Amino acid sequence: MNSPNKPLVRTSFVFEKEFYEIFLATLSDHGVLSFEEVDSARGVEIICYPASQHAAEKLHGAILESVEFKIDCQISPEPDIDWSNEWKKNWKPLRLGAGFLIVPSWEEVPETDADFVLRIDSGMAFGTGTHESTAMCLELLEAYILDYSRDGRSVSSFLDVGCGSGILSLAASKLGVGRVCGIDISPDAVEIANNNASLNSLDNCEFSLRKLSSFVEQFDLVCANILSSTIKELWPDLHSRVAPGGRLVLSGLLARELDSFLDELSISPSSRVIRGEWAAVGVDY
Repeated sequence: MNSPNKPLVRTSFVFEKEFYEIFLATLSDHGVLSFEEVDSARGVEIICYPASQHAAEKLHGAILESVEFKIDCQISPEPDIDWSNEWKKNWKPLRLGAGFLIVPSWEEVPETDADFVLRIDSGMAFGTGTHESTAMCLELLEAYILDYSRDGRSVSSFLDVGCGSGILSLAASKLGVGRVCGIDISPDAVEIANNNASLNSLDNCEFSLRKLSSFVEQFDLVCANILSSTIKELWPDLHSRVAPGGRLVLSGLLARELDSFLDELSISPSSRVIRGEWAAVGVDY
């Protein structure tokens, strides 16, 4: 095992934006869950930090063998920095939705007028709230749950497909949902989500590696903040897990592909949000 102070190897992939989803799916297939994303003159640059030169070269070769589009790759050792803590410097308390304050677990909770405070340690999992797809997803589920409560009703169950750090599930729990289930294909994500539930003293959240197809019950609210290609693969199960009168929230969608995505799955959204290059939709049942 590498020491946290051992220099990591900066590995950069640059490619055209039209291949974004394909690349992220390929990266995930090779076990890379944490990365940086920056704009590039050629489209987009994805940067990750394997633990050794050998691991970086192995990842580089595997990626090039897996895709058919042009990728420029650069590999360079990073300075001797404690990366287990360095990345935390730029993540500060963040307001999300109408009433949430997201606070990194190592930060003090500031004075706030937020209705709810969530303490999160994302570790290697996706879901700090800083990405547009997570923020839009939280906004849509928050609005739906609050609208229900204003009508004297309640959302009793929530299913979070691709839960990552558990941030959306924890938000649903804070908003009063009785049963909260989160699933992910990553054991690391499931462990981190369970730790975050404990950190926030929320005992009604269940995080596991269960397959979506293993569920037979339906949920009042289902959320999937994942790649659109994965949503398409899971669509029959996603669609069937929403209870009559419930809502499905989909995020992680590229705005430029939104109309074709909706047409392909015959989805008529009741709400949609577009922020930058990303889109999210709510679908009523």
